[in-house]
Amino acid sequence: MESTVYFESNNGNGYLYDMQNSCIVNCHPVFKDFMKLSADNLESDLYAVIQTKYPSMTIEELKHYYQKYLHLRGGGLFGSIDSKKHLAGRISAQVVAQQLANIDNVVFQVTHQCNLNCVYCCYGDLYNHADIAPRHDSMNFEQAKVLIDHLVVLWDSDLNLSQGGNIMLGFYGGEPLINFRLIEQIVEYVQTLHLKNHSTFLFSMTTNGILLDRYMDFLVKHEVSLLISLDGNSVHNQLRVDKKGTPSFDRVYANINLLRERYPGYFKRKVHFNSVLNCYSNAESVHQFIYGEFNKVPGIETITYTGVKKGKMEHFRKIYRPYVESTDLLRARERNSAQIRNAGYFFYYHIGNSYRHYIELLLKERKGYPRIPTGTCLPFWKKLFVTPSGDLLACERIGFQHVLGRIEEAVKVDCVEIADKYNRYYEAISKQCEHCYQADFCPHCLFQFDFKGGLPVCEVAMDENEYKEYLSDKISMLEIAPDLYNSVNTCLLYTSDAADE
Repeated sequence: MESTVYFESNNGNGYLYDMQNSCIVNCHPVFKDFMKLSADNLESDLYAVIQTKYPSMTIEELKHYYQKYLHLRGGGLFGSIDSKKHLAGRISAQVVAQQLANIDNVVFQVTHQCNLNCVYCCYGDLYNHADIAPRHDSMNFEQAKVLIDHLVVLWDSDLNLSQGGNIMLGFYGGEPLINFRLIEQIVEYVQTLHLKNHSTFLFSMTTNGILLDRYMDFLVKHEVSLLISLDGNSVHNQLRVDKKGTPSFDRVYANINLLRERYPGYFKRKVHFNSVLNCYSNAESVHQFIYGEFNKVPGIETITYTGVKKGKMEHFRKIYRPYVESTDLLRARERNSAQIRNAGYFFYYHIGNSYRHYIELLLKERKGYPRIPTGTCLPFWKKLFVTPSGDLLACERIGFQHVLGRIEEAVKVDCVEIADKYNRYYEAISKQCEHCYQADFCPHCLFQFDFKGGLPVCEVAMDENEYKEYLSDKISMLEIAPDLYNSVNTCLLYTSDAADE
């Protein structure tokens, strides 16, 4: 695969992007022709061929651009990438054990039960999740305590490299407040613990807000960060209804206002909103309502496209709405804008002006080592997700079939088996990644792919033209609104989890 691609922005400006050197260069469109012809044409013949395409360009101008092309080529552009060799990275059991001992985000799915029946719920009938019946509706404290005690031993071990910092315990559902007693028990229990590295336990919760009026006093007392699901104004009712089909907006809206009135300081610090776009709403109206009502910039997501049942695809397409922001909305949302965040990732990973880890400074070479295929997180790197059945997963966004361990009388985690499983998947998917132009900076998790014969199958690989469109989209946004560059360049300093704010 050639390392350099030529693309144009929506304004017609030409650019070169080199994947091997992580650099982007503004250039004349003639560079596209140099890339195609220079290998097979003598310099004089090259000029003759290209001049027929650009008759207004003088020989002197043509020579100037060609010398620039040769200069870039001498600097390492226009090379080739050995994708097979580059994607040969694998993990060891030691890596898995290290990640688990340093986990700082544990999410308890305290119940499968929910008091709503949202049409687009990832655990609903629209998705394959619904076909994996849980063995238990709700988690009990004995399960949670076994895991916490196991983690405490690891957190206090030599494998834990942290010194202080925060450990986030999250509560998820279904609707977590249905199992409020367990949340209460976990919070009270961990507050009796004292870790050697003096870490502090913090708490977060994702909730639909239906039961907030009952339990807000406890949540406020323990500074539980809340992410409330609210899809804008009364349009919220279109897809977020209860088991009887009764709209939920009025109840949620009333509880949010009650929380704000009773605890204004807590509301300002700890309450955040997440909205899901659908065919009944758009990003602008959702933002305007939540910001206007609560002075909060909501996170806005699209309905997830992974795991949709084949028989439900037509219904999915009817309710799905892509994420589109106007330039003015980009400026209004800044840190919370999905488009700015995506552009931030582009600059962070694709442009060689930053380092992801201090070791890269010491090595002085960023790409001299094989990388792990896809954007799949290392096991237990970002999160540990615990189901009511006692299954341990990498996170809440993957299927229940991808179990990494179990809570029984004790916690059962086989680091060797996990490493072997991941490496089998890496081996299978790397063969599919070799011809993908986004392979080096793939954002996709392989556990969200379809599995055939027990192995992941990628259906989102980018060919050259798709990759050029991707590059053009990111650069075009900044051409239109260059004042947003600072927002784009700094957005990754902030986590998507607003719990620490």
